[in-house]
Amino acid sequence: MIGRIKMYNSQKGFGFILGEDKNDYFFHVSQVKTMDIIQPFLMVEFEPSLNEKGRIAKNIKAGIERNNISNIFVVFDNVRIKKNNIKTYGISKRAVNMDYYTYRKLYPASKSSDDFGKGFMSNVLKFLTEYGEEQREEYFKNTSESCGCAASPVRDYLYVTTYQGDNYEFLDYKSNFNIYEKLAELDMLFNSAK
Repeated sequence: MIGRIKMYNSQKGFGFILGEDKNDYFFHVSQVKTMDIIQPFLMVEFEPSLNEKGRIAKNIKAGIERNNISNIFVVFDNVRIKKNNIKTYGISKRAVNMDYYTYRKLYPASKSSDDFGKGFMSNVLKFLTEYGEEQREEYFKNTSESCGCAASPVRDYLYVTTYQGDNYEFLDYKSNFNIYEKLAELDMLFNSAK
């Protein structure tokens, strides 16, 4: 199995490898079969195994060659992208439309979210049934200012573009992974292949 060293304590000689199956494997330096310097984010090949304490890695080969990692897939939630297909990636910001419940979940302690919630449904119905287009624009402007919340808050997202022209965006609050850790993983994957 292919993996990446997630953490290594050089003084105690142990660490963890994040396998391509998204599981962590404990390892001891005695299982490293090559002369490479062990450090975080180093690509390795290993034999996954189990012991009484959990998953372990055996027969670890560090510093695997580029030819061995050309078929690696990077997993983003339910999207798998072959490493060689990734053209560009990075973190950016954009305005995001949020419904009331998402807003409350992200900003639970905000007084403005409590004010925003009072009469939320009655305001929506009034907005849809009683107001003309000009009144709607004015109502929206006043409601956004009076509740103290942004109508479209700006959030970070990880973007990935492929050579095939596919564009993916993974919003920080909607993804099942930390977008900053995934960015570091991509950086290490591409830097280790050079």
